[in-house]
Amino acid sequence: MALKSESKVLDSTLTFTCVDKDDEALTFSKDVDLSLFGYGKHGALADLAIAFAVRTALRNSTGGREIDEAEAAVDARIDAWTKGEWGAERGGDASGAPFTPGHILAKAVAAVYASKFATPADAALQLSTMLEQSLQAAGHPSFSELDEENQRKARNTFVKNARAKDAKLDAAVAQITAQMAANRAAKVAEKAGKDEGGSLF
Repeated sequence: MALKSESKVLDSTLTFTCVDKDDEALTFSKDVDLSLFGYGKHGALADLAIAFAVRTALRNSTGGREIDEAEAAVDARIDAWTKGEWGAERGGDASGAPFTPGHILAKAVAAVYASKFATPADAALQLSTMLEQSLQAAGHPSFSELDEENQRKARNTFVKNARAKDAKLDAAVAQITAQMAANRAAKVAEKAGKDEGGSLF
């Protein structure tokens, strides 16, 4: 699923929202206290620069990631800022690994093969190793040496092949995807219930 980010600033709070590019459905929304960066203390131009820098950093954190991974990356970035760690790496994943514990395939592998992988983190490590090996066997550069677009293609191809070869894994991915969609729908319904304003009809 391709994500599109949006943001708005009200008072000293920046609200960063990601939506599905295809149907504009809300995926997640996060608030950032811009006063952490001195917002409101150095004039309008400084405030614009601060908001732009925060917005850009959050958008970069989501690049090429699945929804759960993107949200975890944004959470990690905001948490780092709150702790005063201004130089946090992209999405809290400095390793450059192809798969993280938040990736849907890592979750599926950990669920289907629980006897081999205690956690999604263990599954992510194995999947990353397998993808790196497949790139090497095909004569391609390592994953970290690929640009973002080719990283996305390599990861998606690996996921597609893994699902095609393993029916149980394919079913688990489908089930987790359905649950994610249900969770997003619940969030949208909850947000709609809290929003004030008139109705369309």
